[in-house]
Amino acid sequence: MRILRTFSLLAFAVACATPLATAQKRQRDVITRAEIDASPTVTAIDLIRRLHPEWLRPRVSSIRGGSPVQFYLNGARQNDNSFLRNLDVKTIEEIRHLDGPEAESRFGQNHTSGAIMVQLQNIGGVKIPPPPKKDPTP
Repeated sequence: MRILRTFSLLAFAVACATPLATAQKRQRDVITRAEIDASPTVTAIDLIRRLHPEWLRPRVSSIRGGSPVQFYLNGARQNDNSFLRNLDVKTIEEIRHLDGPEAESRFGQNHTSGAIMVQLQNIGGVKIPPPPKKDPTP
């Protein structure tokens, strides 16, 4: 009887701990509006470098090679991270990081180093559009 009670308590503790561990992992992959407000940074790139610099490091797979981290703004893929240098953190709702396998299952190949997704705030019920892309022609 005592073994059964101990086993039941252990099973209950494991079951209770699992959602907490998942929630903590989830928070490591998201920069929330509250974290943005608490940060002294001004631009999105500085915010990521301050809170999660590891997100910007490419990961290399010895079998498949590597690819750079991919960037998305309001769901639209960006060419590189240059838009983050001019993006004021006051306009950001959240920044989410996807690891390589998660990004590849969502977006397809060439995401072995993952993806960083920036979601802008709704202001007055209107979503702020992403900044215009620079014209490559001089």
